[in-house]
Amino acid sequence: MTTALSPRPPAPSRPAPASRSTPFRVTHPALAADPALLARVAAAVAATDAATPTVAGPGREQLPGQLLALADTIAREPALTTALVRHDAAGRWWLRLLATDALDVWLLGWTAGQSTRLHDHGGAVGAFRVVGGTLLEDTPLPDRRGLRTTAHGAGAGVGFGGSYVHRVRHRSGSPAATSVHAYSPPDLPLRTRTAAELRARLAG
Repeated sequence: MTTALSPRPPAPSRPAPASRSTPFRVTHPALAADPALLARVAAAVAATDAATPTVAGPGREQLPGQLLALADTIAREPALTTALVRHDAAGRWWLRLLATDALDVWLLGWTAGQSTRLHDHGGAVGAFRVVGGTLLEDTPLPDRRGLRTTAHGAGAGVGFGGSYVHRVRHRSGSPAATSVHAYSPPDLPLRTRTAAELRARLAG
């Protein structure tokens, strides 16, 4: 049976926009405090398909690439990655950097072989960019009877559609890794997937 879980902390109960000129309803203080940085990120956000914040809508096939470009913009801002990231051997670490009605962006820190479970994103379109270190990504083979593993080093990125299933993990014994993740629409929970469910999807 599919299990819904929330891999990310809930948004603040009363989020406030960073300024009247941006669409953000959640903004990390490091972003809000630097007008030039805020302007660069706001421009990248505007370049995504903000007009389609629902799971289905025109232009959704372009969103993975747009979200990957947004993640790349964030990844190239040390004030939002290097300065903020934490690597905790006790557990995978995450921080929400921003959210609009159409998308949200997260910073993740990985170490000590930390891993997600095999999951989808509740129908959300998404992307992630590796800032530093190496992450391994396991995705189902076409016959859904096994997994293909891809190593993503610093600078590598992946954009994916709403039905994408994967597992992301830190490569044990390697330096800590940092990644930026973007999703549209925001706030949809991850859903774990079992091998039996993947086979059932293939049969259906």
